[in-house]
Amino acid sequence: MKLYNKIGIVSVILGTLVLSACGGSDYTVGVTTMVFSDNEIAQKVSADMQALLKVEENGSRDLMVKIWYPSEPLPDEESRRHYGYHTENNDFAIDPETGSEILNFLRANKQQSQSYQHAQPLGNSAFPVIFYSHGYGGLIEENEPYYEALVKKGYIVVSIGHTGEASLVTLKNAETITFSEDFSEDAFGRELPIEAQDPTLAFTQQDALALSDIPLGEQLPSDLLQRYHYSTAQIGIGNQEHLNLWVLDTHFVLSQLEKINQGHIVSPLKGLFDLSRIGAVGHSYGGATARRFCNEEPRCFASINMDGSSFALFNEQILAPHLQYSSDINAVIAEEIRDGEEINDIEETRQRLSIEKQNDNHATINATQTDNGITDLYLVTLQSIAHLDFTGSWVDIHDFGLGKQVWHPIIESTSVDFFDTYLKSGISQLFLCDTLNHNKNITVDFINNCNQQ
Repeated sequence: MKLYNKIGIVSVILGTLVLSACGGSDYTVGVTTMVFSDNEIAQKVSADMQALLKVEENGSRDLMVKIWYPSEPLPDEESRRHYGYHTENNDFAIDPETGSEILNFLRANKQQSQSYQHAQPLGNSAFPVIFYSHGYGGLIEENEPYYEALVKKGYIVVSIGHTGEASLVTLKNAETITFSEDFSEDAFGRELPIEAQDPTLAFTQQDALALSDIPLGEQLPSDLLQRYHYSTAQIGIGNQEHLNLWVLDTHFVLSQLEKINQGHIVSPLKGLFDLSRIGAVGHSYGGATARRFCNEEPRCFASINMDGSSFALFNEQILAPHLQYSSDINAVIAEEIRDGEEINDIEETRQRLSIEKQNDNHATINATQTDNGITDLYLVTLQSIAHLDFTGSWVDIHDFGLGKQVWHPIIESTSVDFFDTYLKSGISQLFLCDTLNHNKNITVDFINNCNQQ
């Protein structure tokens, strides 16, 4: 699983600021912040996770949530903030102890968002809800222009800060919780003890080459796929538990939106959420979260994974239409070089990344084979885009190529087309298929249904 760590956060922020070029708007965008307390978290997680979360039997897990929604037109212009704005207490969602230079840079280069704080919600309407999860160590606000693009087209976006694993969240009484190295070490370091591992299921380099040589979409040897899933997912029990924690967070926030709709939680947003039509999207670790959540929630009709590996998802069937964006391998290598990574053999690195991507795609395609048929799947690569380019779209860290100035309008428009196809009635899939197949900046790796159009 690709990580969004402190070094990554620094890399994302430093650069030349650019506005995301989104098309015309149908709705004005409002945004508000809420904090929800999950008082049943201790009953939902293992003893190891309880200790890490520091919750007793009656303890709670507090989550910061921001909600972008269609609002009444002509809101107070004074209520707009800059992109990256977090709260009055924390101007940006970056730990000030480790990010002072970044903060100084951002504060000198503010760009005004298109969202209005606490604007009056649009009356007499309910809108489909899309949940967003940040990458590991990422930010609630990391994709604001993307949220705005969805809201303008008639969606509500709910971005969840996964406490302890977000860069920074602000909770009740202005309590600030920053990224925890303890959480990271547990998530990516806790594995099955060696003596409990099955050596017959080890996935070797020879296996990786054999799997990658099979063309996408062809039948896979079951034993080879079993070894792939065992070595990449089942050994990493910390990874599984943390991913499941993020999915639990999403289910819990959904339950709070239900309470808002019912009036059990007092909010101007009462009745605004159409919870019969839900989507999910996330970056990196958040992308895996979106897919698993959508598998578990029957009202979730579509999910998007922004450049996150699926290896933590075992051989879980994909039950709802799924779109996966992948980064460009050459751009990934260039990003690593810019970040100071030592790459002795670029061609060998390119080959390794190609094998990893091919095998991850194999696992994803295999997961669409469900008991009820084949789930709609779209696997595409975006040219000149590296992993960290999927977020902070008002920041351009590219020193070459197309960068975010080209990518973000593409991802915004194709995401709208994708969610429109599956969350709204009367929208032809032809729009989505045509865009994915004919945009010169998109490489289609695998689509299993567009030929039927």
